[in-house]
Amino acid sequence: MQYNPFSDLPDVGITRPKKAFAMAGIAQSTGYLWISQGRFPRPMRIGPNTKGIPNKALKDFGAKLAEAASAADGTRGNDE
Repeated sequence: MQYNPFSDLPDVGITRPKKAFAMAGIAQSTGYLWISQGRFPRPMRIGPNTKGIPNKALKDFGAKLAEAASAADGTRGNDE
């Protein structure tokens, strides 16, 4: 089973995009590219100059990534 970097987040709450990208291990430019491509949860406005991503969306995204990685590991043959 693959590690989900968002599994420790509480179910209720909001994480700022910069922190979410750091938790995922990606650069901010990559994170915003993925958002524009629909590959990363879209932030919502929580103030006049503030955006955040709901923790539930991040946890679901991390679980989906971990599941896809597990499936890819299971379908790959033994390369040794």
